Order: sequence, then C-alpha cells, then structure tokens
Amino acid sequence: NNTVCTVTGANAIQGESNVQIDSSGRLLIGTTTEGESTADDLTIETSSSGGITIRSATNGEGNIFFSDGTSGTAEYEGTIQYNHGSNYMLFFTNHAERLRINSNGKVGIATDTGSGLINTRHAGTNQQVLHVKADLGSNNGRVLNIFTPDTDNTTAPFRFQTGNGYLFQCDTEDVFTIAHDRRVGITETSPAGKLHIGGIGSGDIVAELTSGSPMFTYRNGSNTWYHAGKHPSDDTFVITQGANTTATELLRI
Repeated sequence: NNTVCTVTGANAIQGESNVQIDSSGRLLIGTTTEGESTADDLTIETSSSGGITIRSATNGEGNIFFSDGTSGTAEYEGTIQYNHGSNYMLFFTNHAERLRINSNGKVGIATDTGSGLINTRHAGTNQQVLHVKADLGSNNGRVLNIFTPDTDNTTAPFRFQTGNGYLFQCDTEDVFTIAHDRRVGITETSPAGKLHIGGIGSGDIVAELTSGSPMFTYRNGSNTWYHAGKHPSDDTFVITQGANTTATELLRI
C-alpha cells in the first residue's frame, strides 16, 4: 500500500517519489497528488512544460485507443491516430474515421479527399451538411443551414436555408442582400420591393450580348409579357407586348 518506487543511478530517475503507484493502482509521475477523479489513473507533473511522447517507425502509426470492451470494435471505439508514412492525423468515433488532417493542413470531415482547406461529404439527398447557430441574447436560435440537393440529378441545387436574411459584402461594402421578407437588394440593405437596386448611376445596369438582342422582360399578374431592348434586326430600342415570336410593338426609339 502506497508503495514508492525510487530509481537511482546514472541517467536514471533521481530522488524519492518520482514514480509512485498508490493504493488505488494509480500511477503518479513527478507528484504524489492524483488528477481529477475522472482522469486520475495516470498523472504527470513537471515544473515547466510537460507531455507524453509516442515514438513510432517512420512508416508506422502512433495510436491512442478509447475502449469499452476487450474484443472487436469495442477495443477502439474512439481513436486518435497519427500516420507517419503519410503524415496525417485521424480522429475516430464509434470505431470509424470522422475527421482527418492531412500533411498540408487540409481538413476532411467525414471524407479523406478534397482540395479545399476544409472538406466534407454527405451521402444522400436533402441531407444537412452544415449548421451554424447564433445565440444573440433575446434573438437566440438564429441559424444557417446547408443541405445537399433534394434530387439525385446533375441540375438539382444545394440548398441554403435560414430564418433570417443574407448579406454579401465586398470588403466592408454591402453589395447584395436577401432580406428576411424575401426581398432582394443590390447595394441596398433594406429593399423596398422584390428587387431594389440602390444608388443607380451611369452604366450601373448593362445588358450586353455578343449576338442576338439583349432584352429585359416583365410579366404582370395577368400573365402578360412585356419586353424592352434592342430590336433583333436593327439598332432601334423597342418595347413590345406578348410572346417573343408574336410580340406586338408598342414603342420604338
């Protein structure tokens, strides 16, 4: 009970009580006081910086396993692993890889591939890939979500979802806004209509095509179409009503 192991001699641990195994089987190094009760089986204390070194072969792995059993996957339900052959670090939960940090510092979440600084992968349609939540006092629960496409085809889009709005900035300038009431503003953060372009000046709205006729098209509530733009066969500006192929000319400049 409370046996103290003291090692002496050249290049050995010096002094009394450097290594101690107490009556509870806890290993204490450099101290006689165990750590916090949920992590006190091994306690190491130094007078300055401290740590543990796991030295493996250049083509081997260094591992820390978290186990709740003596066989099968229960022996490595959680894992921290460093692969020296390729110099990447892995983190396992539920005996499967969940996060990888490659040798170049790029991070993979649920994937080991990708060229971005942060990469992730999610199988299946309409699956939540990212969830960001802001707790702002009385306005708690403000969230931003990104979902995978809801259909398995090449044209289905990713879905960005929030109960608030979006604001895109260039440097510190507000450039593009989607307000909480679904109104869109360009250089306007409080759009007054479905589309509000603020501070319009010379050249702010440009329609240009290398061929054909650039046209702006408007459809009212009764499904009537109006078009304004360059005439397809000359250099005049026209306003027309109706489908493109059967439009009635209303104004020509």
